[in-house]
Amino acid sequence: MRVLLLMLLLALPAVAHAEADCDDGLDNDADGPIDCLDSSCANDAACAAEDFDGDGVPNGTDPEPLVNLLCGDSEPDGCDDCNPSGFFDPANDGFDTDGDGTCNAGDEDDDNDGFTDAYEILCLSNTTDA
Repeated sequence: MRVLLLMLLLALPAVAHAEADCDDGLDNDADGPIDCLDSSCANDAACAAEDFDGDGVPNGTDPEPLVNLLCGDSEPDGCDDCNPSGFFDPANDGFDTDGDGTCNAGDEDDDNDGFTDAYEILCLSNTTDA
């Protein structure tokens, strides 16, 4: 019985906990980082001004605060403002083959030839070559 109790007490610190309070100055989950430096606090209101993924968008407005290639589409042009650079850059958020200001991912006619990309795909045509 004593051996079982001792084993249980030794295993207790290995049980994973989430950071319980993200602004108490303590490492509640015993994983090293404290409060807003702990990734489990990424969506906590206390850490809304932090930028966990370093993309230039605060956690409070970043839909993916732990992924620097995803930070939302502020224009909206159909492309994430942090892709492909990993930093908030709405002016450079994806290829725009036809130069119309809408990146290919959100553009229904990538080459501006008058035929939608969906139609060109059905016709086995190149969607980026007028």
